[in-house]
Amino acid sequence: MIYNNTISDIRSNILEPWRMCGEYEDGFDVTVGGGSEEDCMNLLADLESKHGKLTWYSGYSDEDYEAGEYIGRENFIYD
Repeated sequence: MIYNNTISDIRSNILEPWRMCGEYEDGFDVTVGGGSEEDCMNLLADLESKHGKLTWYSGYSDEDYEAGEYIGRENFIYD
């Protein structure tokens, strides 16, 4: 799944096993979700044909994800 122009605060009932964020030469930023880290990286790479070179990427993090991997809110460690 592709969440256009959203790097954080995704409101979705779908919790994919992985989420990655990326930003491109043209300023487009996106978060993608997939079944694995490789799936997400492939989605980010596919977007290069439309938005130019991928200039930054990272694993998505929130209360359900840590460095891109789904961990579930009950496993989130608050600092």
